[in-house]
Amino acid sequence: MATMWDIQYIEERTPQEIEMQRQERIKKNKEYFASGNNFRDPNHAVHYARLQGVENIDGDVEFYRGNKGDGNMNIDYYIRAAKTLGLTVDQARTVSLRGAESGSGRTRDNMVRQFRDLNFGTSEQEKYEANRVLAKKVTAASYARMDSTELAYYQQMPEAISFAREQVKTVDPTFTALDPPDAVSISINQITENSASVNWSPNSQGASSISGYHYVLKNNSTGQTIKESDLPSGQRNSLEQNLVKGNSYTAFIIAKSQYGNSQEASDSFRTLGINVIEEERRLSEEARVQRELDRELQAIQQEKIIEESASLGFSLDGTVYPIQTPEEFIGPPQPQMIPEGFHTMPDGSIMADSEMDKPVLPTIQFPVASAFEDTVATPIIEEVIIEDPVIDYSTIPTITKEYNVNTYRVNEFGGIYNIIISGIDGNRLVQLESEFLVTLVGSPTPSDQEVKDFYNYIDVDTSVKPTMIEQRFLSFRLKDGKVQGKINFIATQFFTDYWKNKTIYSIIKIEDSNGNIILLGNEPKQSQKVNELKFRQDTFEQISINEYVGDIPAVKITAYVWDKINLNSNPQAFSGVRTLDVVIDDPDGKTCPVGYHLGFNGKCVPDGGTEQGESSILGKALGFTALLGALALLGGKRR
Repeated sequence: MATMWDIQYIEERTPQEIEMQRQERIKKNKEYFASGNNFRDPNHAVHYARLQGVENIDGDVEFYRGNKGDGNMNIDYYIRAAKTLGLTVDQARTVSLRGAESGSGRTRDNMVRQFRDLNFGTSEQEKYEANRVLAKKVTAASYARMDSTELAYYQQMPEAISFAREQVKTVDPTFTALDPPDAVSISINQITENSASVNWSPNSQGASSISGYHYVLKNNSTGQTIKESDLPSGQRNSLEQNLVKGNSYTAFIIAKSQYGNSQEASDSFRTLGINVIEEERRLSEEARVQRELDRELQAIQQEKIIEESASLGFSLDGTVYPIQTPEEFIGPPQPQMIPEGFHTMPDGSIMADSEMDKPVLPTIQFPVASAFEDTVATPIIEEVIIEDPVIDYSTIPTITKEYNVNTYRVNEFGGIYNIIISGIDGNRLVQLESEFLVTLVGSPTPSDQEVKDFYNYIDVDTSVKPTMIEQRFLSFRLKDGKVQGKINFIATQFFTDYWKNKTIYSIIKIEDSNGNIILLGNEPKQSQKVNELKFRQDTFEQISINEYVGDIPAVKITAYVWDKINLNSNPQAFSGVRTLDVVIDDPDGKTCPVGYHLGFNGKCVPDGGTEQGESSILGKALGFTALLGALALLGGKRR
């Protein structure tokens, strides 16, 4: 495939000779501009002479030859382009000259594909034209759905849609026609003990592209997934029956589309009635506590009854006698036969009648034995009825069982923590069990997953990765001592829901060509410019830069996206560090096309900037087929 002309330039020079020749061209270019010459290129021949995907190196362009309309490219550029694109050096030179002459990136790129097809027997140009037809249909004003044949062909290149979507957004960040549909709106109605109606409706974004729904119903009380199915795009509800009363459920729905799936939508509900298992456990615990209380109360009551009963007795003619059985009862002393002139005293003693003048207590009248009978009459004892003592329960202290419990909880970051609550009664225990995962102090500790399952907690991804946000520089210029431009921030597919509506910081640093940091803003000036970013429902943020830097010929802009402002607090990066070199506007009127600006070397370079450490471009990651699909979308734009 190589010609003698290829071999002459590829094999005859050593690497040292190649480098010496490059340095000689750089020197000539500097002398050319130092002499007051301006390289005017109104037709942008140099730009269109460059081939897509070929690295640009200082010294490629021979500015010192003046504008010849051929792009002023050096033979070393053609050799590097040939190796990169799989062409001969002659072919690379032909394509470059054709681009410079035509002023058309499309014409130039078509010729590259044609040469590659010739060299390798492929059909890249044919596929490119087919992709252009498909891309036009997808990006047409109506964005009508393709027929089955076209769709089948397009689905053979799944990465083409995502790549095309990204390329279009570089031109119009508000472009949404190729975006996945928004999450659906979901609600639960007609809830009974054993049924519920789950209803959903698509939102405006991407509704017409929805091809179906993925639906899941989970029983949170048991942790089981009881239903999972793919539903047609026309279905808007699912009537769930044979549910368990008093159980908690969650319904999950994802809208599917050829442009990607929506975010997951979910809603939870609890069926009516009482969960028998949970209620039995609660009642069993309450009954156990009540039994313990009853036993303690009965013990106190019995003790008091015994104490009060021991002090009770009965009274007979003013004399109190202890409670005894009839067999043990002996009564008062039996009367005796009293001699004449004496009488019996109440205490049973005998006293002379002469002592009767002294006051005495009334005597107790007992039945006496007849003088003519041989036996003594049995005393008549009236039956004493002893009533149950009346106990004043208000004087008995209330006994309450106290518990010391763990209450395990989950914070918003998925961390598990425990709060110990001491000295609670049974009612408070039941209340806590309805809110937290509760165990008695001293019992085994549940695992983190058991705690998360109790709360139906799904781990949230709070990580930060440098692929979550993409930065793009737009229309930067240095004029009248000010650097002006805009930066777009685009949330990529790796941006997580956790960071939506949270503050993220854009930090801009500007240096002169010697690496000295330029202080920015009003007094007191700062070494960096900080802007707050918040990605809500949209995925696009933009800031404007309009900073006075003084009378200097060039600046270097460095942009960071961090979760914190202070470098000493170990910030995490949402995006790779991007840099951009900007030189002062040419006083003689040299301008660059839209999307380009003057770089340090005096050339028009893309506004996008350079990401430190990035390898190749997006096409390397997504594949050549996706690149072809994206080129179709940009084919009508001047590059």
